[in-house]
Amino acid sequence: MKKRIAFMFIALMMISFAACGVKNQPVTDSTAQSSVDLEPSSEAETPSSDVDTRAETKETTATEDTGAKEPVITEIDRCVLTPADKYYLTDVKMEAYKKAMDAIFAHESEVQLTDSYDDNLCILGYLQESPYTFILSSYQLTSDHMGMRFEYAYSAEECAQMVNYIDQEYLNLINETITEDMTDLEKVLAIYKYFAQRISYDYDWVEALNASDDKYLFPDIVIYQALQTNKGVCHTYTYLCQFAFQQLGIECERASADMQDSDSSHMWPLIWIDGAAFHIDPTWDDEGTGVSLRYFGMTDEENIDRGIVDNWPCSIDSALEIECTDTRFASWRDIVDYHLIGNHQMEVTREDGTTEIIDLTQYQ
Repeated sequence: MKKRIAFMFIALMMISFAACGVKNQPVTDSTAQSSVDLEPSSEAETPSSDVDTRAETKETTATEDTGAKEPVITEIDRCVLTPADKYYLTDVKMEAYKKAMDAIFAHESEVQLTDSYDDNLCILGYLQESPYTFILSSYQLTSDHMGMRFEYAYSAEECAQMVNYIDQEYLNLINETITEDMTDLEKVLAIYKYFAQRISYDYDWVEALNASDDKYLFPDIVIYQALQTNKGVCHTYTYLCQFAFQQLGIECERASADMQDSDSSHMWPLIWIDGAAFHIDPTWDDEGTGVSLRYFGMTDEENIDRGIVDNWPCSIDSALEIECTDTRFASWRDIVDYHLIGNHQMEVTREDGTTEIIDLTQYQ
């Protein structure tokens, strides 16, 4: 249990600092937008049901089909957990975690959990993983450690609107982007490209973070904010992709490490495809003019050799003992853009300008 508590603390601190060092891309008017205020919301911050906030230039990665198709998912699982959390999971803790989440969605101020202090500490850690707890201004165990107390940053109506907005955005993007016949690899590639295209790197957020007197208290960019503004940094890409992968039953953990020659840290997803673990980095594969696969499906060695992160091994729960050694995607390092074209095929453009069709079944 001590290992778990230590990990939760380290993870929380890493998330607070997981601001990517500024990418080597020019700052244009479209990306030089002021950071969004994270104070309790005004009317302007709550989503409008008839406004599509997605970037107009977003390219869909789903196979073109003018006919209606059955939705891939019909509801969002709000209580998904990471592989690290599942490592410590019991039925009792899962039941209590869902009870805590239901209380949050109901805007309740307090909820009783289990009779175990250690179990309740785990549940506290699970809440740190949730994309919905940004609606809370604070949450802590009760004085007897048998329950949890919540304070909210927004009104009950605002919280409900924000939660429903996140759910609807994910339902839409998954059902528009994913088809039932896709393999897990294709699903990952589709979500990866979707968010790399949709999210623009928020240089202003990084600049404000670097100017902050207390980085520990500097507000993160949360999923709701990113979906509203289409802007974010490394932890934004990571959280957005992770939650989508989890809805599709694809295991995804978050990894982070210090950056080379920088005081900043970096975060990226670590995923499992067909039983093998890989590093993927949508932040750095977002090249503005296209979405590359330079940093998709990396081994541990490739992740080190790319020269972006330092302080290895990266910060993930050591109990998992994750090793990324599968080299099946090594030939993709010169791919500068790609399009899923159906029938388990992908059209790619390489650095030399040549294009080719790749049979993705060869990579299963």
